[in-house]
Amino acid sequence: MKLFFKSFLILLGVLQIQGCCSELDETFCLNQVFTETINVPMSFTYQVNSSKPFIEAKKITAADVKNALKVGGTDFKLKSVELISGAIKFSKDPTNACRTLNVNLGVVASSDGFEYALLRENQVLPLFDIPPIPYITEGIKLNDYLNGKGVLELKKILKNYATIINDGTISFILRGEGLPSASLVKFNLFFDLKLSVTYEVCRYAPMGKGDRVCEE
Repeated sequence: MKLFFKSFLILLGVLQIQGCCSELDETFCLNQVFTETINVPMSFTYQVNSSKPFIEAKKITAADVKNALKVGGTDFKLKSVELISGAIKFSKDPTNACRTLNVNLGVVASSDGFEYALLRENQVLPLFDIPPIPYITEGIKLNDYLNGKGVLELKKILKNYATIINDGTISFILRGEGLPSASLVKFNLFFDLKLSVTYEVCRYAPMGKGDRVCEE
């Protein structure tokens, strides 16, 4: 019975060492780097209320991505960001007076300076999806107006995101005016992104669990 109890205590001690760490476990635990990948949704809302040409910019920074990730740990570092998908949608206010919208949505990386259009250039958009009518029209979806080339350029920018974002920002700029001219434009435009983010984080864990020991 004593031998069984002693063996049980030894096994319990091993399991404690393998499963969790405390400051007293320095012999068995170290601060180690873990590389992880997670999908992160991000959304930008443009609130437009104007009877004149308008321009609005939304920015994304490393802090924005880190906050969206909600990762526990220290020495948090972004390694790469991939664009999985992008989508737009409108929410029109009842007082909106314009019938259509002449609008551009572009993206600018602060280290690049060149703007890529995410919508087809000077695109006239309806403020709602038009459902298909059998044998008459296939209908219109707002996301059909996304500029494929511009989205590809955004993917390229985001592939270099780890270097760009830690030194600057990426801006999404909406500009345009309502049609007919001088009519009240009042709506929200939502630009949704789904990102795949790879990051490194330093955590105190049993030896051999992480990729390598964290730098001091």
